[in-house]
Amino acid sequence: MKNRKVNVRKMKLIHCADMHLDSALATSLTRQEARRRNDELFETFIKMMDYAQREKVRAVLVAGDLFDSENGREAVKKKVLEAVAAHPQVDFLVLSGNHDGEQLFNTVPDSGFNMTVNGNSLPKNLKLFPGAGKAYRYGNVVITGLNSLKLPSNLHLKPEDTNIVMMHGQIDRFGSFAGRNIDYLALGHIHKYKKGSIDSRGVYCYSGCLEARGFDECGEKGFVLLDTAAAVSGSAGSGTENIAAESPECGTARKIAARFVPFAKRKAWEITVDCTDIVTTPQLYETVKMQIAKRALEEQTEPADSQDMIRVVLTGAKQSQAAYDMDYIKKYLEQEYYLVRLKDETASVREESGFEAYLEKYIMDSDETEDMKQEILACVKAALSQN
Repeated sequence: MKNRKVNVRKMKLIHCADMHLDSALATSLTRQEARRRNDELFETFIKMMDYAQREKVRAVLVAGDLFDSENGREAVKKKVLEAVAAHPQVDFLVLSGNHDGEQLFNTVPDSGFNMTVNGNSLPKNLKLFPGAGKAYRYGNVVITGLNSLKLPSNLHLKPEDTNIVMMHGQIDRFGSFAGRNIDYLALGHIHKYKKGSIDSRGVYCYSGCLEARGFDECGEKGFVLLDTAAAVSGSAGSGTENIAAESPECGTARKIAARFVPFAKRKAWEITVDCTDIVTTPQLYETVKMQIAKRALEEQTEPADSQDMIRVVLTGAKQSQAAYDMDYIKKYLEQEYYLVRLKDETASVREESGFEAYLEKYIMDSDETEDMKQEILACVKAALSQN
């Protein structure tokens, strides 16, 4: 029997997760700010799809929580479907998450798209993962979606394939994933980029969220760009859809290269400022600016700019003579950054009165033993604190 000729091609993929479209955003933002920020979340999603089509990305892998709720607004879900349909060269593989559930598109009315799934009209390039272990084949690259945090015992990934597995949830130990022929474990749920090794062959990666929704999601946000050489054999395994990769040839090596791509419109920053030795408003303002710049250096990232959201948390023991004009500081920070929040968590320092200082000096200058001086001083301070 003759061996079938195999064409080897290069293919790009995007791994993203946790867009949480149509979020309430009530924790950090006003209603008007939340409305604008939701629009921006969707705009960044569209920009990512445009990037995928422009860069000839074959498929976008969403590892859960595309929407913030399974019962989100139909209008928003329809806009997503329209965006997917508007990028027909890019497949859109969507795994359900703990927020949006397995029926995330079931509530969308007939929209006239070219594919029907469970009675719903959907774009042909939208690929879902119903049930356990649904997989799509792109040449020798097999993408499997699992709605569980455990690998099924009957999941057998071929060692000759390039195997990508999509999951959603927090996984702390990856020992059970070793030796299962996984090349790339595309994860969602943790909103910060994180990667590591599974075994000598495979890696795991949390892409993080695409945009920060609040000050608990600070740092660079974006997606992971995968680059793989896909051997297109034209045959599909059991339970696997065969989809020919449409990308230029790149040689015979089978590999996946992964690169994080910062893509967010805005970054969120939370800066802590110790006010213990700060007395005046100008001092505080300059310290805030210095801490913002210092944070960028520590994280080896671009400095905060006019697009970014800043929350400044004031801590430490504020001296009684300290007087801060918070409105002044907020006003001038708002001229430099898109959104500013100030949070005062300082504690006031009770300064010694002249009488207390006189008593302490009188006691310490006496002829009593050191132990007796400390005992008398403690009694005096305890008595004064009750007044």
